[in-house]
Amino acid sequence: ACYPSLITIGQIMDAVLSGKYDTDKLAILMSQTGGGCRASNYVAFIRLALEKAGLSHIPVVSVNLNGMEKNEGFTYTATMIVRAAQAVAYGDALQQMIYRVRPYELEPGSTDALHAKWRKICIASLTKKGFGFGEYKQNIRQMVKEFDTLPPRAAALHRRWTSRPSAAVRNPISPPATSAARAGSWPVRWWSWCAAVPPTSSVCSPLAACPTTLWARA
Repeated sequence: ACYPSLITIGQIMDAVLSGKYDTDKLAILMSQTGGGCRASNYVAFIRLALEKAGLSHIPVVSVNLNGMEKNEGFTYTATMIVRAAQAVAYGDALQQMIYRVRPYELEPGSTDALHAKWRKICIASLTKKGFGFGEYKQNIRQMVKEFDTLPPRAAALHRRWTSRPSAAVRNPISPPATSAARAGSWPVRWWSWCAAVPPTSSVCSPLAACPTTLWARA
């Protein structure tokens, strides 16, 4: 097994063995692509890990579109698929905002507190009936607004306003995707966070923060 698969399966097993979940009422869903790499072998790896932990009774459901496994007794619905996509978008957006804002927070812990608040809101939204498109869009816009207005330290504030936020908009790697973007009505303060943080990694690059704003404006 490669290192990424060890990390991923380790996180899953850490959650399973944490005591937070009733293992008699637990199932694990994992995507399966059909290729020759770890994306196809995760399901088998997870089942092996569960067996070694004495928890082989926990079902591992393969999420695939090529019929690799039929998963008898489990079916997907349109609502489930939409809600799963919204969950991924919520998680990705929150992760990007946390990484962007936390290094500059004025009050230590304020970013984590805001994340905890929105985590509860997102979970409550995702567990409601129906597709919830309107609530989803409203939540994305509001969370971006609240993270954007989180008070920064003085040094970060100076960098934030002395940077050129329009540089990220004109970046050919991340062109504006909406009429609002082309009209220059993107959240300038949020773009200034992108420009203020040097791209030291894939997470801390201007490109990494752009999808959050795309979701908020789409």
